[in-house]
Amino acid sequence: LKRAGYEDEAAGWLARAASRGHALAELELLLSRGAVKPTPNVAAKDGHFKSHFRAGLMSHIHMESLGLPPALQFLLLNQDVSEPFDACMRNHQESRIPVWQKEHTMEGTEYNLMEAYRFRSWWHSAMVCWLDEGQRQIANNVVAS
Repeated sequence: LKRAGYEDEAAGWLARAASRGHALAELELLLSRGAVKPTPNVAAKDGHFKSHFRAGLMSHIHMESLGLPPALQFLLLNQDVSEPFDACMRNHQESRIPVWQKEHTMEGTEYNLMEAYRFRSWWHSAMVCWLDEGQRQIANNVVAS
């Protein structure tokens, strides 16, 4: 809607989604109102520590090159925005890993925690947590920063 020029209608749908706990919609609204500014708190490649300035800049360039919307960039690598969801994602993973290990064993394979498919698994957990109504922490953490 926004790209088609229906700014007000898009804002209405985003507000409705944000009121239901949609983290991406809430961030999109905050960005459009100028209530959120990009910060240098980009996660380093280890995912935990803060990146050095140049590395953080390169991360932003990579995300832009991939066409990731700014709101999604915040959720992925901005520590001010992403860290409040860490516990939810960890709990989501911990509750499922034993099941996946059992399923793999039944299929005669090993569920290897170092395989690249774990990224996709974490991505599913992230989506669950970002869209969970109980995880509405963005405005409190980002706007206050």
